[in-house]
Amino acid sequence: MLPPAAQADDYSACAGANPGAAIAGCSAIIAAAKDTKRNTALAHFNRGNAYRLIGDYGSAIADYGKVIDLNPSYSDAYSNRGTVHSDLGDYERAISDYNKAIDLSPESEIAYFNRGRVHHLRGDHDLAIADFDKVIGLNPVHVGAYLSRGTAYYYKGDYDPAIADYDKVIGLDPTHAAAYVNRGILRADMGDLDRAIADFDKAISLDPMHVDAHFNRGEAYGKKGNYDQAITGYDKVIGLDPERAIAYFNRGSAHFQKGNTDQAIADFSKVIALNPDHAVAYANRGILHSYKGDYDRAIADLGKSISLEPKYAVAYFNRGNALREIGDYGRAIVDYDRAINLNPKNAEYLNSRCWVRALTGTRLDEAQRDCDAALALSDNAPYVLDSRGLVGLKRRHFEGAWADYDAALKAEPGKASYLYGRGIAAIGLGRAAEGAEDLANAVKLDADVAKSFAGFGVSP
Repeated sequence: MLPPAAQADDYSACAGANPGAAIAGCSAIIAAAKDTKRNTALAHFNRGNAYRLIGDYGSAIADYGKVIDLNPSYSDAYSNRGTVHSDLGDYERAISDYNKAIDLSPESEIAYFNRGRVHHLRGDHDLAIADFDKVIGLNPVHVGAYLSRGTAYYYKGDYDPAIADYDKVIGLDPTHAAAYVNRGILRADMGDLDRAIADFDKAISLDPMHVDAHFNRGEAYGKKGNYDQAITGYDKVIGLDPERAIAYFNRGSAHFQKGNTDQAIADFSKVIALNPDHAVAYANRGILHSYKGDYDRAIADLGKSISLEPKYAVAYFNRGNALREIGDYGRAIVDYDRAINLNPKNAEYLNSRCWVRALTGTRLDEAQRDCDAALALSDNAPYVLDSRGLVGLKRRHFEGAWADYDAALKAEPGKASYLYGRGIAAIGLGRAAEGAEDLANAVKLDADVAKSFAGFGVSP
Protein backbone atom coordinates (compact mmCIF):
# COMPACT_ATOMS: atom_id res chain seq x y z
CA MET A 1 0.00 0.00 0.00
CA LEU A 2 1.23 3.51 -0.80
CA PRO A 3 2.35 5.72 2.11
CA PRO A 4 -0.33 8.30 3.03
CA ALA A 5 1.72 11.24 1.70
CA ALA A 6 2.26 9.50 -1.63
CA GLN A 7 -1.43 8.70 -1.83
CA ALA A 8 -2.33 12.34 -1.26
CA ASP A 9 0.09 13.44 -3.95
CA ASP A 10 -1.37 10.93 -6.41
CA TYR A 11 -4.93 12.05 -5.76
CA SER A 12 -3.92 15.68 -6.20
CA ALA A 13 -2.07 14.94 -9.45
CA CYS A 14 -4.87 12.71 -10.77
CA ALA A 15 -7.34 15.57 -10.35
CA GLY A 16 -4.92 18.22 -11.64
CA ALA A 17 -4.65 20.07 -14.94
CA ASN A 18 -1.23 18.75 -16.00
CA PRO A 19 -1.91 15.77 -18.31
CA GLY A 20 1.40 14.00 -17.67
CA ALA A 21 1.10 14.31 -13.91
CA ALA A 22 -2.57 13.32 -14.05
CA ILE A 23 -1.77 10.15 -15.99
CA ALA A 24 0.98 9.21 -13.51
CA GLY A 25 -1.15 9.96 -10.44
CA CYS A 26 -4.25 8.21 -11.73
CA SER A 27 -2.20 5.22 -12.88
CA ALA A 28 -0.75 4.87 -9.39
CA ILE A 29 -4.21 4.91 -7.84
CA ILE A 30 -5.50 2.34 -10.34
CA ALA A 31 -2.43 0.10 -9.89
CA ALA A 32 -2.75 0.14 -6.12
CA ALA A 33 -6.26 -1.34 -6.50
CA LYS A 34 -7.05 -0.32 -2.91
CA ASP A 35 -9.68 2.36 -3.50
CA THR A 36 -13.44 2.20 -3.73
CA LYS A 37 -15.06 1.33 -7.03
CA ARG A 38 -16.33 4.92 -7.26
CA ASN A 39 -12.86 6.44 -6.79
CA THR A 40 -11.26 3.92 -9.15
CA ALA A 41 -13.83 4.88 -11.80
CA LEU A 42 -12.98 8.54 -11.19
CA ALA A 43 -9.27 7.78 -11.63
CA HIS A 44 -9.98 6.11 -14.96
CA PHE A 45 -12.18 9.06 -15.94
CA ASN A 46 -9.51 11.64 -15.11
CA ARG A 47 -6.83 9.59 -16.83
CA GLY A 48 -9.06 9.28 -19.91
CA ASN A 49 -9.41 13.07 -19.97
CA ALA A 50 -5.64 13.47 -19.71
CA TYR A 51 -5.03 10.95 -22.51
CA ARG A 52 -7.48 12.84 -24.70
CA LEU A 53 -5.65 16.11 -24.05
CA ILE A 54 -2.36 14.63 -25.29
CA GLY A 55 -4.05 12.98 -28.29
CA ASP A 56 -3.76 9.38 -27.09
CA TYR A 57 -7.31 8.59 -28.16
CA GLY A 58 -7.08 4.83 -27.93
CA SER A 59 -6.05 4.96 -24.28
CA ALA A 60 -8.73 7.57 -23.58
CA ILE A 61 -11.44 5.34 -25.05
CA ALA A 62 -10.16 2.37 -23.02
CA ASP A 63 -10.31 4.38 -19.80
CA TYR A 64 -13.81 5.71 -20.46
CA GLY A 65 -14.89 2.16 -21.23
CA LYS A 66 -13.46 1.03 -17.88
CA VAL A 67 -15.39 3.83 -16.15
CA ILE A 68 -18.60 2.60 -17.75
CA ASP A 69 -17.83 -0.99 -16.68
CA LEU A 70 -17.38 0.20 -13.10
CA ASN A 71 -20.26 2.67 -13.10
CA PRO A 72 -22.73 2.20 -16.02
CA SER A 73 -24.70 5.29 -15.01
CA TYR A 74 -21.72 7.67 -15.30
CA SER A 75 -23.12 9.94 -18.04
CA ASP A 76 -19.98 12.09 -18.38
CA ALA A 77 -17.97 9.01 -19.35
CA TYR A 78 -20.30 8.40 -22.27
CA SER A 79 -20.24 12.08 -23.17
CA ASN A 80 -16.45 12.36 -23.12
CA ARG A 81 -16.00 9.08 -24.99
CA GLY A 82 -18.41 10.44 -27.58
CA THR A 83 -16.16 13.48 -27.95
CA VAL A 84 -13.13 11.26 -28.56
CA HIS A 85 -15.05 9.32 -31.20
CA SER A 86 -16.02 12.65 -32.76
CA ASP A 87 -12.38 13.78 -32.78
CA LEU A 88 -11.55 10.54 -34.62
CA GLY A 89 -14.34 11.14 -37.15
CA ASP A 90 -16.34 8.15 -35.93
CA TYR A 91 -19.62 10.03 -35.83
CA GLU A 92 -21.90 7.02 -35.47
CA ARG A 93 -20.22 5.91 -32.24
CA ALA A 94 -20.06 9.52 -31.05
CA ILE A 95 -23.81 9.98 -31.45
CA SER A 96 -24.50 6.64 -29.78
CA ASP A 97 -22.48 7.74 -26.75
CA TYR A 98 -24.12 11.16 -26.62
CA ASN A 99 -27.55 9.51 -26.82
CA LYS A 100 -26.68 7.35 -23.82
CA ALA A 101 -25.32 10.36 -21.91
CA ILE A 102 -28.59 12.23 -22.56
CA ASP A 103 -30.66 9.23 -21.51
CA LEU A 104 -28.77 9.16 -18.21
CA SER A 105 -28.68 12.94 -17.77
CA PRO A 106 -31.49 14.62 -19.74
CA GLU A 107 -30.39 18.09 -18.61
CA SER A 108 -26.79 17.75 -19.84
CA GLU A 109 -26.01 20.87 -21.86
CA ILE A 110 -22.64 19.53 -22.97
CA ALA A 111 -24.08 16.27 -24.34
CA TYR A 112 -26.74 18.08 -26.37
CA PHE A 113 -24.19 20.65 -27.53
CA ASN A 114 -21.63 18.09 -28.63
CA ARG A 115 -24.25 15.91 -30.29
CA GLY A 116 -25.42 19.00 -32.19
CA ARG A 117 -21.87 19.62 -33.36
CA VAL A 118 -21.60 16.05 -34.67
CA HIS A 119 -24.97 16.30 -36.43
CA HIS A 120 -23.67 19.48 -38.09
CA LEU A 121 -20.43 17.78 -39.15
CA ARG A 122 -22.50 15.01 -40.74
CA GLY A 123 -24.60 17.56 -42.61
CA ASP A 124 -27.71 16.85 -40.51
CA HIS A 125 -28.35 20.53 -39.89
CA ASP A 126 -31.97 20.20 -38.74
CA LEU A 127 -30.96 17.70 -36.06
CA ALA A 128 -28.08 19.98 -35.08
CA ILE A 129 -30.43 22.95 -34.74
CA ALA A 130 -32.79 20.89 -32.58
CA ASP A 131 -29.93 20.02 -30.22
CA PHE A 132 -28.75 23.64 -30.03
CA ASP A 133 -32.36 24.68 -29.36
CA LYS A 134 -32.31 22.28 -26.39
CA VAL A 135 -29.06 23.75 -25.08
CA ILE A 136 -30.49 27.28 -25.33
CA GLY A 137 -33.64 26.11 -23.58
CA LEU A 138 -31.50 24.81 -20.73
CA ASN A 139 -29.18 27.83 -20.77
CA PRO A 140 -30.48 30.94 -22.57
CA VAL A 141 -27.06 32.65 -22.41
CA HIS A 142 -25.03 29.75 -23.90
CA VAL A 143 -22.89 31.69 -26.39
CA GLY A 144 -21.54 28.58 -28.11
CA ALA A 145 -25.02 27.25 -28.79
CA TYR A 146 -26.12 30.46 -30.50
CA LEU A 147 -22.91 30.58 -32.52
CA SER A 148 -23.19 26.94 -33.59
CA ARG A 149 -26.90 27.21 -34.35
CA GLY A 150 -26.19 30.26 -36.50
CA THR A 151 -23.62 28.24 -38.43
CA ALA A 152 -26.09 25.37 -38.91
CA TYR A 153 -28.68 27.82 -40.24
CA TYR A 154 -26.02 29.28 -42.55
CA TYR A 155 -25.23 25.88 -44.04
CA LYS A 156 -28.95 25.29 -44.55
CA GLY A 157 -29.16 28.57 -46.45
CA ASP A 158 -31.43 30.13 -43.78
CA TYR A 159 -29.62 33.45 -43.54
CA ASP A 160 -32.08 35.49 -41.47
CA PRO A 161 -32.09 33.20 -38.42
CA ALA A 162 -28.33 32.77 -38.81
CA ILE A 163 -27.79 36.52 -38.59
CA ALA A 164 -30.16 36.69 -35.62
CA ASP A 165 -28.07 34.08 -33.81
CA TYR A 166 -24.79 35.87 -34.57
CA ASP A 167 -26.40 39.11 -33.38
CA LYS A 168 -27.34 37.33 -30.16
CA VAL A 169 -23.77 36.14 -29.62
CA ILE A 170 -22.48 39.67 -30.11
CA GLY A 171 -25.13 40.97 -27.74
CA LEU A 172 -24.04 38.48 -25.08
CA ASP A 173 -20.33 38.94 -25.77
CA PRO A 174 -19.39 42.06 -27.77
CA THR A 175 -15.74 40.90 -27.85
CA HIS A 176 -16.52 37.61 -29.63
CA ALA A 177 -14.39 37.97 -32.78
CA ALA A 178 -15.59 34.70 -34.36
CA ALA A 179 -19.21 35.91 -34.30
CA TYR A 180 -18.25 39.00 -36.28
CA VAL A 181 -16.30 36.84 -38.74
CA ASN A 182 -19.20 34.43 -39.22
CA ARG A 183 -21.70 37.25 -39.65
CA GLY A 184 -19.34 38.91 -42.12
CA ILE A 185 -19.04 35.72 -44.19
CA LEU A 186 -22.81 35.46 -44.31
CA ARG A 187 -23.23 39.09 -45.33
CA ALA A 188 -20.61 38.67 -48.04
CA ASP A 189 -22.54 35.68 -49.40
CA MET A 190 -25.65 37.87 -49.46
CA GLY A 191 -23.77 40.52 -51.46
CA ASP A 192 -23.72 43.00 -48.57
CA LEU A 193 -19.98 43.54 -48.93
CA ASP A 194 -19.63 46.83 -47.10
CA ARG A 195 -21.26 45.53 -43.94
CA ALA A 196 -19.29 42.30 -44.28
CA ILE A 197 -16.05 44.29 -44.37
CA ALA A 198 -17.21 46.26 -41.32
CA ASP A 199 -17.68 42.97 -39.47
CA PHE A 200 -14.24 41.73 -40.47
CA ASP A 201 -12.75 45.07 -39.43
CA LYS A 202 -14.36 44.70 -36.01
CA ALA A 203 -13.09 41.14 -35.64
CA ILE A 204 -9.56 42.27 -36.51
CA SER A 205 -9.76 45.15 -34.03
CA LEU A 206 -10.63 42.57 -31.36
CA ASP A 207 -8.07 40.01 -32.51
CA PRO A 208 -5.42 41.39 -34.90
CA MET A 209 -4.06 37.87 -35.45
CA HIS A 210 -7.41 36.38 -36.55
CA VAL A 211 -6.38 34.74 -39.81
CA ASP A 212 -9.91 34.02 -41.02
CA ALA A 213 -10.94 37.64 -40.51
CA HIS A 214 -8.05 38.88 -42.66
CA PHE A 215 -8.71 36.18 -45.26
CA ASN A 216 -12.41 36.86 -45.61
CA ARG A 217 -11.88 40.61 -45.68
CA GLY A 218 -9.46 40.05 -48.54
CA GLU A 219 -12.11 38.02 -50.36
CA ALA A 220 -14.72 40.73 -49.80
CA TYR A 221 -12.42 43.41 -51.17
CA GLY A 222 -11.73 41.18 -54.18
CA LYS A 223 -15.46 40.84 -54.84
CA LYS A 224 -15.73 44.63 -54.75
CA GLY A 225 -12.95 44.88 -57.31
CA ASN A 226 -10.63 46.53 -54.81
CA TYR A 227 -7.69 44.31 -55.63
CA ASP A 228 -5.02 46.37 -53.86
CA GLN A 229 -6.75 45.95 -50.50
CA ALA A 230 -7.48 42.31 -51.30
CA ILE A 231 -3.77 41.73 -51.90
CA THR A 232 -2.91 43.53 -48.66
CA GLY A 233 -5.32 41.23 -46.82
CA TYR A 234 -3.81 38.10 -48.33
CA ASP A 235 -0.32 39.40 -47.52
CA LYS A 236 -1.38 39.51 -43.87
CA VAL A 237 -2.85 36.00 -44.03
CA ILE A 238 0.35 34.61 -45.54
CA GLY A 239 2.39 36.37 -42.87
CA LEU A 240 0.31 34.67 -40.18
CA ASP A 241 -0.07 31.30 -41.93
CA PRO A 242 2.58 30.76 -44.64
CA GLU A 243 1.21 27.31 -45.51
CA ARG A 244 -2.32 28.47 -46.40
CA ALA A 245 -2.42 27.64 -50.13
CA ILE A 246 -5.79 29.32 -50.74
CA ALA A 247 -4.33 32.67 -49.68
CA TYR A 248 -1.63 32.41 -52.36
CA PHE A 249 -4.26 31.28 -54.85
CA ASN A 250 -6.56 34.21 -54.13
CA ARG A 251 -3.68 36.68 -54.11
CA GLY A 252 -2.56 35.30 -57.46
CA SER A 253 -6.09 35.82 -58.80
CA ALA A 254 -6.07 39.42 -57.55
CA HIS A 255 -2.68 40.05 -59.17
CA PHE A 256 -4.07 38.58 -62.38
CA GLN A 257 -7.00 41.01 -62.27
CA LYS A 258 -4.55 43.89 -61.87
CA GLY A 259 -2.41 42.68 -64.76
CA ASN A 260 0.49 41.74 -62.48
CA THR A 261 1.32 38.65 -64.49
CA ASP A 262 4.67 37.78 -62.93
CA GLN A 263 3.37 38.16 -59.36
CA ALA A 264 0.36 36.02 -60.22
CA ILE A 265 2.58 33.31 -61.70
CA ALA A 266 4.72 33.36 -58.54
CA ASP A 267 1.65 32.91 -56.36
CA PHE A 268 0.22 30.05 -58.39
CA SER A 269 3.67 28.44 -58.34
CA LYS A 270 3.59 28.64 -54.54
CA VAL A 271 0.14 27.00 -54.52
CA ILE A 272 1.56 24.17 -56.61
CA ALA A 273 4.55 23.81 -54.27
CA LEU A 274 2.15 23.48 -51.31
CA ASN A 275 -0.36 21.33 -53.19
CA PRO A 276 1.14 19.58 -56.22
CA ASP A 277 -2.27 18.18 -57.20
CA HIS A 278 -3.98 21.58 -57.56
CA ALA A 279 -5.35 21.35 -61.11
CA VAL A 280 -6.75 24.89 -61.16
CA ALA A 281 -3.44 26.43 -60.07
CA TYR A 282 -1.68 24.68 -62.98
CA ALA A 283 -4.39 25.88 -65.37
CA ASN A 284 -4.21 29.46 -64.13
CA ARG A 285 -0.42 29.51 -64.38
CA GLY A 286 -0.68 28.06 -67.87
CA ILE A 287 -3.14 30.78 -68.93
CA LEU A 288 -0.75 33.43 -67.60
CA HIS A 289 2.15 31.88 -69.52
CA SER A 290 -0.03 32.17 -72.63
CA TYR A 291 -0.60 35.86 -71.92
CA LYS A 292 3.18 36.29 -71.83
CA GLY A 293 3.53 34.43 -75.13
CA ASP A 294 5.33 31.52 -73.45
CA TYR A 295 3.20 28.88 -75.16
CA ASP A 296 5.43 25.90 -74.44
CA ARG A 297 5.12 26.45 -70.68
CA ALA A 298 1.44 27.19 -71.09
CA ILE A 299 0.82 23.92 -72.90
CA ALA A 300 2.84 22.00 -70.30
CA ASP A 301 0.94 23.50 -67.36
CA LEU A 302 -2.45 23.04 -68.97
CA GLY A 303 -1.54 19.47 -69.82
CA LYS A 304 -0.64 18.85 -66.18
CA SER A 305 -3.96 20.36 -65.13
CA ILE A 306 -5.77 17.98 -67.47
CA SER A 307 -3.84 14.98 -66.17
CA LEU A 308 -4.97 15.90 -62.64
CA GLU A 309 -8.55 16.70 -63.62
CA PRO A 310 -9.47 15.06 -66.95
CA LYS A 311 -12.92 16.68 -66.98
CA TYR A 312 -11.69 20.26 -66.56
CA ALA A 313 -13.08 21.99 -69.64
CA VAL A 314 -11.29 25.28 -68.94
CA ALA A 315 -7.91 23.58 -69.23
CA TYR A 316 -8.74 21.96 -72.59
CA PHE A 317 -10.07 25.26 -73.92
CA ASN A 318 -7.02 27.27 -72.92
CA ARG A 319 -4.60 24.62 -74.15
CA GLY A 320 -6.51 24.77 -77.42
CA ASN A 321 -5.93 28.52 -77.49
CA ALA A 322 -2.20 28.08 -76.88
CA LEU A 323 -1.97 25.45 -79.61
CA ARG A 324 -3.84 27.79 -81.95
CA GLU A 325 -1.31 30.54 -81.27
CA ILE A 326 1.58 28.30 -82.33
CA GLY A 327 -0.34 27.26 -85.45
CA ASP A 328 -1.07 23.69 -84.30
CA TYR A 329 -4.67 23.90 -85.47
CA GLY A 330 -5.34 20.18 -85.56
CA ARG A 331 -4.53 19.66 -81.89
CA ALA A 332 -6.32 22.89 -81.02
CA ILE A 333 -9.52 21.52 -82.59
CA VAL A 334 -9.13 18.29 -80.61
CA ASP A 335 -8.93 20.29 -77.37
CA TYR A 336 -11.90 22.46 -78.33
CA ASP A 337 -13.84 19.27 -79.08
CA ARG A 338 -13.09 18.00 -75.58
CA ALA A 339 -14.00 21.29 -73.95
CA ILE A 340 -17.30 21.43 -75.85
CA ASN A 341 -18.13 17.82 -75.02
CA LEU A 342 -17.73 18.74 -71.35
CA ASN A 343 -19.56 22.06 -71.65
CA PRO A 344 -21.66 22.18 -74.83
CA LYS A 345 -23.37 25.45 -73.93
CA ASN A 346 -20.27 27.62 -73.72
CA ALA A 347 -20.27 30.31 -76.39
CA GLU A 348 -16.52 30.96 -76.15
CA TYR A 349 -15.66 27.32 -76.74
CA LEU A 350 -17.96 27.08 -79.76
CA ASN A 351 -16.71 30.36 -81.16
CA SER A 352 -13.07 29.30 -80.88
CA ARG A 353 -13.68 26.08 -82.77
CA CYS A 354 -15.60 28.05 -85.39
CA TRP A 355 -12.72 30.52 -85.69
CA VAL A 356 -10.01 27.86 -86.12
CA ARG A 357 -12.05 26.07 -88.76
CA ALA A 358 -12.53 29.38 -90.51
CA LEU A 359 -8.79 30.05 -90.40
CA THR A 360 -8.00 26.66 -91.88
CA GLY A 361 -10.91 26.74 -94.33
CA THR A 362 -11.94 23.22 -93.33
CA ARG A 363 -15.38 21.85 -92.43
CA LEU A 364 -16.89 25.27 -92.91
CA ASP A 365 -20.45 24.00 -92.63
CA GLU A 366 -19.61 22.79 -89.12
CA ALA A 367 -17.88 26.08 -88.39
CA GLN A 368 -21.07 27.89 -89.40
CA ARG A 369 -23.11 25.72 -87.04
CA ASP A 370 -20.70 26.39 -84.18
CA CYS A 371 -20.93 30.13 -84.72
CA ASP A 372 -24.71 29.99 -85.03
CA ALA A 373 -24.89 28.18 -81.69
CA ALA A 374 -22.42 30.59 -80.09
CA LEU A 375 -24.44 33.58 -81.25
CA ALA A 376 -27.63 32.12 -79.78
CA LEU A 377 -25.85 31.58 -76.46
CA SER A 378 -24.08 34.96 -76.39
CA ASP A 379 -26.89 37.29 -77.47
CA ASN A 380 -25.16 38.01 -80.80
CA ALA A 381 -21.81 38.96 -79.30
CA PRO A 382 -19.71 40.96 -81.78
CA TYR A 383 -16.65 38.69 -81.44
CA VAL A 384 -18.80 35.75 -82.62
CA LEU A 385 -20.27 37.81 -85.48
CA ASP A 386 -16.65 38.49 -86.48
CA SER A 387 -15.92 34.73 -86.55
CA ARG A 388 -19.04 33.95 -88.55
CA GLY A 389 -18.19 36.81 -90.89
CA LEU A 390 -14.86 35.14 -91.65
CA VAL A 391 -16.65 31.84 -92.27
CA GLY A 392 -18.91 33.67 -94.70
CA LEU A 393 -15.93 35.15 -96.52
CA LYS A 394 -14.26 31.75 -96.78
CA ARG A 395 -17.50 30.24 -98.12
CA ARG A 396 -17.95 33.25 -100.45
CA HIS A 397 -21.32 33.90 -98.83
CA PHE A 398 -20.74 37.63 -99.04
CA GLU A 399 -24.21 38.79 -98.15
CA GLY A 400 -24.20 36.96 -94.83
CA ALA A 401 -20.61 38.01 -94.15
CA TRP A 402 -21.46 41.67 -94.82
CA ALA A 403 -24.46 41.47 -92.47
CA ASP A 404 -22.37 39.90 -89.70
CA TYR A 405 -19.58 42.48 -89.91
CA ASP A 406 -22.13 45.29 -90.11
CA ALA A 407 -23.92 44.04 -86.97
CA ALA A 408 -20.57 43.73 -85.18
CA LEU A 409 -19.73 47.33 -86.10
CA LYS A 410 -23.04 48.55 -84.74
CA ALA A 411 -22.16 46.94 -81.41
CA GLU A 412 -18.50 48.06 -81.48
CA PRO A 413 -18.09 50.98 -83.90
CA GLY A 414 -14.69 51.77 -85.29
CA LYS A 415 -13.10 48.33 -84.96
CA ALA A 416 -10.64 47.89 -87.80
CA SER A 417 -11.09 44.15 -88.38
CA TYR A 418 -14.86 44.49 -88.64
CA LEU A 419 -14.53 47.34 -91.12
CA TYR A 420 -12.01 45.44 -93.22
CA GLY A 421 -14.13 42.30 -93.28
CA ARG A 422 -17.20 44.29 -94.26
CA GLY A 423 -15.18 45.97 -96.99
CA ILE A 424 -14.11 42.62 -98.49
CA ALA A 425 -17.72 41.39 -98.33
CA ALA A 426 -18.97 44.57 -100.05
CA ILE A 427 -16.46 44.10 -102.85
CA GLY A 428 -17.57 40.48 -103.16
CA LEU A 429 -21.14 41.73 -103.57
CA GLY A 430 -20.05 44.06 -106.39
CA ARG A 431 -20.15 47.25 -104.31
CA ALA A 432 -16.56 48.22 -105.01
CA ALA A 433 -16.63 51.89 -103.93
CA GLU A 434 -18.35 51.09 -100.63
CA GLY A 435 -15.90 48.27 -100.00
CA ALA A 436 -12.86 50.41 -100.83
CA GLU A 437 -14.03 53.05 -98.36
CA ASP A 438 -14.34 50.47 -95.59
CA LEU A 439 -10.91 49.07 -96.37
CA ALA A 440 -9.31 52.52 -96.33
CA ASN A 441 -10.96 53.44 -93.04
CA ALA A 442 -9.87 50.13 -91.51
CA VAL A 443 -6.23 50.71 -92.52
CA LYS A 444 -6.34 54.18 -90.93
CA LEU A 445 -7.34 52.51 -87.66
CA ASP A 446 -4.88 49.63 -87.93
CA ALA A 447 -2.08 49.68 -90.48
CA ASP A 448 -1.58 45.91 -90.14
CA VAL A 449 -5.19 44.88 -90.68
CA ALA A 450 -4.66 43.91 -94.34
CA LYS A 451 -1.71 41.73 -93.34
CA SER A 452 -3.85 40.04 -90.68
CA PHE A 453 -6.55 39.17 -93.19
CA ALA A 454 -3.99 37.93 -95.65
CA GLY A 455 -2.81 35.61 -92.87
CA PHE A 456 -6.40 34.39 -92.58
CA GLY A 457 -6.28 33.54 -96.25
CA VAL A 458 -8.62 36.35 -97.26
CA SER A 459 -7.96 39.41 -99.41
CA PRO A 460 -10.10 41.88 -101.41
